[in-house]
Amino acid sequence: MFTSKTLLITGGTGTFGNAVLRRFLASHIGEIRVFSLDEKKQHDMRLAYNNPKLKFYMATCGGRPVVATPVGAIPEILQFGAARPCGLDVKAEDQVSLRTAIAQLISAPMQVEQLGKQGRCRARAVYGARVVVPRIVDLWRSVAH
Repeated sequence: MFTSKTLLITGGTGTFGNAVLRRFLASHIGEIRVFSLDEKKQHDMRLAYNNPKLKFYMATCGGRPVVATPVGAIPEILQFGAARPCGLDVKAEDQVSLRTAIAQLISAPMQVEQLGKQGRCRARAVYGARVVVPRIVDLWRSVAH
């Protein structure tokens, strides 16, 4: 049924995402795309599974809004409460607020486009090569001296 297909797991670095991932890695699926906001967990999974079927993506880089719970670093990454947020926040384990947020996005394609653009801009501003590479070079220089 899934032979040579592509599977997208959103929130893929969490407990549920890992369970789904383990289930499908053993199958004949062609590719598994893991969308998440946690680069560290993505890196850890890349090393742990070491499987060419796996592809990892930062959720904000996809140009689509993110609906997430405001825990950990998520509010900072997605800029919840800021003038230009990258997504919508919902209360943890609140199915009604999740359903409401998804319905809001389904009925507002312009908002989807705007939030997605803001997410991509935020990802570039924080994680883009023009930002990250100079920091890495500076770090290596400081260590070398």
